[in-house]
Amino acid sequence: MGYLGRRIGKSQDTGNPTADGTGAGILDLFTNGYFQRQGNVFNTPGASSGIVATGGQIADYSYSGLVYRVHIFTASDTFSVTNTGAFGGTVDYLVIGGGGGASYGGGGGGGFRTSLPEGPGGPSPSAESSIVISPGSYTISVGAGGAGSPVSPPASVGSNGAPSFITNPGISSITSSGGGGGGGHSPTTGQNGGSGGGGGAFIGGSGFSGGTANRITGTSTPAPNQGYAGGVGRNDESSGAGGGGGAGSVGTNGYSSPTESGGPGGAGKSTTISGPPTSQIIGFVGPGASNGWFAGGGGGGAGATPPGNLGVGGAGPGTYPMNGPYAGAGDGSLTSQGVANHAQPASGSGGGGQGGSNTAPGGNGGSGIVALRYIIALLNQDNIAAKASGGLISSYDGKTIHVFNSTGTFEVTSGPLSVEYFVLAGGGGGGEFGGAGAGGKRGGSSFSIANGSYTITVGAGGARDTNGGNSIVGTGTSIFATGGGAGGDGYNPTVTPAPGQPGGSGGGGGYDPGQAPGSTVASPDGISPTTQGHNGGSGQYSDCCNASGGGGGGIGGAGSGVSNAGLTGGHGGIGAQIPTTFRNPSVPLGVPGPGGGAWWVGGGGGGARGSGTDASNNGDGGGNGGPYAGGGNARGGKGLANTGGGAGAIAGPPSSASTLSNGGSGIVLIAYPST
Repeated sequence: MGYLGRRIGKSQDTGNPTADGTGAGILDLFTNGYFQRQGNVFNTPGASSGIVATGGQIADYSYSGLVYRVHIFTASDTFSVTNTGAFGGTVDYLVIGGGGGASYGGGGGGGFRTSLPEGPGGPSPSAESSIVISPGSYTISVGAGGAGSPVSPPASVGSNGAPSFITNPGISSITSSGGGGGGGHSPTTGQNGGSGGGGGAFIGGSGFSGGTANRITGTSTPAPNQGYAGGVGRNDESSGAGGGGGAGSVGTNGYSSPTESGGPGGAGKSTTISGPPTSQIIGFVGPGASNGWFAGGGGGGAGATPPGNLGVGGAGPGTYPMNGPYAGAGDGSLTSQGVANHAQPASGSGGGGQGGSNTAPGGNGGSGIVALRYIIALLNQDNIAAKASGGLISSYDGKTIHVFNSTGTFEVTSGPLSVEYFVLAGGGGGGEFGGAGAGGKRGGSSFSIANGSYTITVGAGGARDTNGGNSIVGTGTSIFATGGGAGGDGYNPTVTPAPGQPGGSGGGGGYDPGQAPGSTVASPDGISPTTQGHNGGSGQYSDCCNASGGGGGGIGGAGSGVSNAGLTGGHGGIGAQIPTTFRNPSVPLGVPGPGGGAWWVGGGGGGARGSGTDASNNGDGGGNGGPYAGGGNARGGKGLANTGGGAGAIAGPPSSASTLSNGGSGIVLIAYPST
């Protein structure tokens, strides 16, 4: 299997076919450039071609003897077709509506419609008929995620997500409804949508039911099978709210045990539209660390003091403790956290519910996505000659890029290869008041790799008070990036406070007297540069009730220290952008950074304000104004997956371990010349 990325050049109907590809037609570049490296085609180059179209981000890949082109739309656009080609005008589609915003109840996932037999789970029948297109223009509308409810009034519901659709006079419109908004604590149930919003909680009465699925957004009008209903909230404000429904299962009801917890959001569903099952270039992590998942329900908010368990986004039915969030959905909040857990853009998943203290709005739903796929060529699989295998493979700007989001094997078959690399370790886990450090990063070029198999280890994010895992290319210490340092703990008479821990980037100091910030550590492999990140910031102590924690270090700058104990927490250190070699627009990596730019990773976690439970004036992840670069904000902001971001301080006693204190996992990138 090989990805080819975005194509440029003259169109197939204006380029002049030549044996060496100099006619500059897209098909000539494709067949003579790609196939001379990867194998042969059954077709004579230039004789047969697929659909000629523009619109969205375009990527090509091969699988089971066929070469596909996929158009990915994360914003509204036009799919313009000029020729249906030799393989007919058949197009497969994936259309996902915007996820619902949360209130107390989690937001519902946007409707999930596809012509492919996706799975697991989902409404039956899931797969619909492919569409047959003709030359012309097709309107692609991508639905926005619904807004979470405001802090005041706390009774209001989350907003529904907007629908996504494909339409053209020559075909019936294919519309996926937006997800239903989560219910509040007095006026309504969860709202109807592609999947229903979770029910809120109600003081002194019965809890509200979840919204109904497979409905035109916000109405009771039936729509094609797209998702599942939201869960039911419990019967007082301190109890757990229902999880939003997902494309793969119902949202779970709020719990009275364990400890009045929020219901997990319904599971999403995975897709194979953008590549083989194990190598999707779109979507989010799902159960079993597989990729390509969408439309999970947001987790329900949890009340109670001490707080219960949060509703895990996109987790589906299960018992605590649970992993997640999955499918880009938002986790619910706990009473004391004051954080809004938004769903990820282009996920179609629901936002996470508010905690019972109403110190933050409900999480926003994630925007939807539309993808279209068709055949453009045939491969002779008996004559494939790839240079290397492993990870998610794409081609961009003359380089072949391998992306490892999880541990795997990089096998070189046509070496030696002169590679560029970017190795990022897992971020540290949050402390009670110190933010965690980002995972260490290593990067360089002209590293020669001979034929053979090389183990790629991608470091996991650290749990509460635990350093992140190391990321390694090869065995031993070939290229070694050190996990981020855990954040420091605070004043607790029964627990010995821990300072910020050393790591690739150091953890922020807690607030007990004498607690130091974490420092960086040198790499054991001796490959320059040995410095991988920056130090954490110092906490500050005034007395037992007026103190704050420092921010964790980032790969681009140190965490901020505290200068006014008890009033503010330190911000996490800034991250950095992934090197330009790896910025294939068809395979987006990283998250936003300062100024709204993309491709950022390695932000430090924010330190917590030490006095009271006020959600204001806590440290931001990845720098002031964040969360940026995958670093988590204080009071429950976890590091984001595959960013190496440090978790924000949890602002809870050491006994209250939570997935919100986890750092973000790392990533390993390898590139080499395609020719």
